[in-house]
Amino acid sequence: MKKRNHLFLSLVLIVALLAGCSGASGEKASQEPQQETPKAEAETEQKPEQETAEPEEPQAVAGDKSIKTPGAFDVVDIEPNEPYRIVVTQMNTNDANAVTAMDSFREAGAYYGVEVIVMDNEGDAVQAVTNLENAITMEADFFFSYCADQGACGQIAERLREVEMPAVAIQVELGDDFPYFRLDPAMSGEASGTPLAEAAKEKFGDDVDFFVVLGYPEAGPVIADRSAAAIEAVKAVYPDVEVIEYSSQADPETSRSGMQDILTAHPEGNFMFWGHHDQYTLAAYQAIKAAGREEQCVATSIVALESMCEEIQREGTSVKGTVSIRPEIWGWMMLPYAIDYLNNGTEIPHDLYQPCLLITKENMAEIYPERVLP
Repeated sequence: MKKRNHLFLSLVLIVALLAGCSGASGEKASQEPQQETPKAEAETEQKPEQETAEPEEPQAVAGDKSIKTPGAFDVVDIEPNEPYRIVVTQMNTNDANAVTAMDSFREAGAYYGVEVIVMDNEGDAVQAVTNLENAITMEADFFFSYCADQGACGQIAERLREVEMPAVAIQVELGDDFPYFRLDPAMSGEASGTPLAEAAKEKFGDDVDFFVVLGYPEAGPVIADRSAAAIEAVKAVYPDVEVIEYSSQADPETSRSGMQDILTAHPEGNFMFWGHHDQYTLAAYQAIKAAGREEQCVATSIVALESMCEEIQREGTSVKGTVSIRPEIWGWMMLPYAIDYLNNGTEIPHDLYQPCLLITKENMAEIYPERVLP
């Protein structure tokens, strides 16, 4: 009897086990087709779409057209195919001209719909090269180099060639294979040197003792050529005038103290004064005022900063004018070249020149109406 019971229990267990395995197998079989079938059907449906899809045409990027554009300037009508990343380096933040120029790149970038990243070289060659490496790391599409150190410019040019990154040099040349945006020395000499000599002729006749030239030869040939052109223009009127040159070193205090030393060494006589940049011209002019020599001086400068425009309108000033290179439009001038190149591969001209127009008290309202003093 016990043996029979044992046999009966064994049969019950075997049947139960078989029923459990069959149920689990059946459940798995019933679920898997429900998961796989829609996936297989979806893949079958999607394949024809992927095979027949055509490549999309580049879609123009819409910038912020509400941004105020600069006056007395025709904005180029162009739209980027992509929101390109464009890196612009500036000489240093102590240069008011460079700061204004960088603002113009930012504003124009927002207007056109491209990403503009401004990096400060801090007046340092190592930092200038580092900034390019950072631009390469972030995969910039285009590079604008505003670096005053010629040695660094050589390294930057070589690296740009290695990575095949398109670029434009600003103020200081990178090489014959890179477009070059600068003030034409002959134009600046004609625009600032000739009016200076004419003003001196009108005020002093032939009674001019010396000519002070505030340059910046350390910045390379652009500033040096600009100074040479101004000297040439003045010597066309005063061929025998004594020329006294000194460097601003891109520093207002150096500009002021240098002028003070010159006036101490030349305590008498009428003179002409030319400066390569308003910021340093104005600093040097403080020494002229402090020495009580304004009546014995006539001066011109370059850049047309707001502070210089105010000085030109001041009663009793000896500053007759400043040549505007309009840094407030540099970005608006240059970005369309970069966008057209990136969109279409359009070659950028090698020689690109900054505006060159003498701003005086008489034409201030026409060029900079917002700067006219009440």
